[in-house]
Amino acid sequence: MSAPAFSVAPLSLEQVRQLYRERLTADFRPEECKPLSRIEQAMRTGKYRSFGAAADGETLAYAFFVTLEGGLWLLDYLAVREDLRGSGLGSAFLRALQETALPADGRVLLETENPDWAQDAAEREHCLRRLRFYLRSGMTDTGVRAAVWGAEYRVLRFACGPAATADEAAEWYRQLYHEILPPPLYRFKVRVWTEEPY
Repeated sequence: MSAPAFSVAPLSLEQVRQLYRERLTADFRPEECKPLSRIEQAMRTGKYRSFGAAADGETLAYAFFVTLEGGLWLLDYLAVREDLRGSGLGSAFLRALQETALPADGRVLLETENPDWAQDAAEREHCLRRLRFYLRSGMTDTGVRAAVWGAEYRVLRFACGPAATADEAAEWYRQLYHEILPPPLYRFKVRVWTEEPY
């Protein structure tokens, strides 16, 4: 199966609500789903942007981003409609986002589970598949590693923005979480370090 043709467009608040209720809560584990009210509030204050890959009036894939001033973005959710997974749509959507929707001079990051912290071989393989997917889709490993709320991540960078050293990318990532979390939570729930990229 090959990826269908699609166009990238911003999602309205109503579209986000519908995707959240009908798809996002099925696409992600319950502990990964932040309350819809938080997403709505962030959208109203300009701190959240959402895009869809659309064809014939239907959203085939979606991407939600936390967006802060100065072009600092973090991918929050990315999912492809279940029957289209494995078709190449996810990679095509990520490339199209970089070409048409994301800020060309922005600092756009994403987190993916660190396979080095997997509990068993099956989980490690799942994490490696996801990491390889992002790398094939044009993302770059920044060398930044993080533990956030007990989850361990490799931090990747979209290719649409400026190049960065691991230390610079780590500072971008810290800045994101300083903006997102109150200081006490940041101190106790976020740990960031650097190592050689994958």
